[in-house]
Amino acid sequence: MYFVRTAGEGDLQKVRALLVESFHATYDDLHGKTKVDELIADLFTPAALKARLARKDAEFLVADDGRKIGGVGYAAMSQALTKTVMLHLLYVSPALQRQGIGRDIFAELENVLSRGRNHASRSGAAECDGDRLLSGARLHRSWPQ
Repeated sequence: MYFVRTAGEGDLQKVRALLVESFHATYDDLHGKTKVDELIADLFTPAALKARLARKDAEFLVADDGRKIGGVGYAAMSQALTKTVMLHLLYVSPALQRQGIGRDIFAELENVLSRGRNHASRSGAAECDGDRLLSGARLHRSWPQ
């Protein structure tokens, strides 16, 4: 059974491995392995993941069964749209899909960010007051061809 919790720095290596696996399973047929490798190298560096983890107006979650990370979700307050949360990442290991892990991560992101709950579980508390949770569906259109 997977439990959704806030990600920590010690999770980032496993999170990156899950993102690499999921990105290739999802996007290789659309963009080709070489382009997906380029995107992974750009988007999921250890420094980039650490920066997401440190952002105070965001939430970085993992689904964890005590042995492995089965899913990851990341959402942050929009810099451009008032009271809007942007869903940047929601990926589940291909072998674990269709078990409700993504649904549980999304529900917790929505609960934490859309309800304005204080981020007491993170270093430095921040209030998030998001009325809307928008997905990163525009990602495909914004990728270089």
